[in-house]
Amino acid sequence: MIGFVGAPSVGKTTLARSVANEVGLRGFSVEFVAEYARTYLQRFGPIESAHEQLVIFESQARREDDARGTGAAFVVAETPVFTGYAYGLEKMRTVKDRKILHVLHRWILARMSFYDRIYYLPIELPLQQDGVRSETEATRRILDSRLRASLEFWAPSYVTVRGSLEDRMRVVLETEFPS
Repeated sequence: MIGFVGAPSVGKTTLARSVANEVGLRGFSVEFVAEYARTYLQRFGPIESAHEQLVIFESQARREDDARGTGAAFVVAETPVFTGYAYGLEKMRTVKDRKILHVLHRWILARMSFYDRIYYLPIELPLQQDGVRSETEATRRILDSRLRASLEFWAPSYVTVRGSLEDRMRVVLETEFPS
């Protein structure tokens, strides 16, 4: 299972879908796991509490587990479950919120071994509003910083991918399919 991490509007969805398509074209079975947070935001609106990150985590984890259960050779997670922690930090206002994030932290630690590789996409593209999220450039940079810190803590061997979609695809495919 591979996952793509980055702030909003850095190209995670485009890259993850392109990688999943290419893996399939190479003859491997592949499952694509869409980001549940987007579905949640479309259905319920902006996230107001750290508790909502637990709901998102559980649903994302279920999607990943269902994909892994198919026996596919590759599972491509558009956004791994641990990204919610970075978002939850901005909702941490009470002792209860800190306790919830502590629970989320334990759940994340229990799942990190499921990922064979994590790809980090730094901010290189301009922010584009998708009609779902309401990040500004400033909040996007804060999220990027938190996500990089999360990677250093939970997945220190992540791979950074930069450049055009073709450049990013080349790095991912060379990493996943070494010559």
